[in-house]
Amino acid sequence: MIYEFIENIEAIKNILYMDQRINKNKIIIYKDSEKNNEASFSKNNINIGCIILSINLAASRTDIKISNELNQSEGLYVILTYFPVSEKVEKQALRRAGRKGENGSDEL
Repeated sequence: MIYEFIENIEAIKNILYMDQRINKNKIIIYKDSEKNNEASFSKNNINIGCIILSINLAASRTDIKISNELNQSEGLYVILTYFPVSEKVEKQALRRAGRKGENGSDEL
């Protein structure tokens, strides 16, 4: 899920953490490239059940690699939770799904 503001990420994270059905270890918070989250996206395949909460930073320069298992399923599903100010920003965000021949879908 891509949010406009960091505060949105924190609010949703708190809600998800209260849900007993969700594995908290599969929630990935990405709001600052300086914390080397980009490296973890490129080294560790995102698998089924992972939830990435991010600001638009993940939409522009981050290569999110999904596992073969996730790709064989339905792939990465991207939800853009706000209306960006430009079409370019919107396209960058939604293009995180289905990159490089991988399966994926998106929703605005």
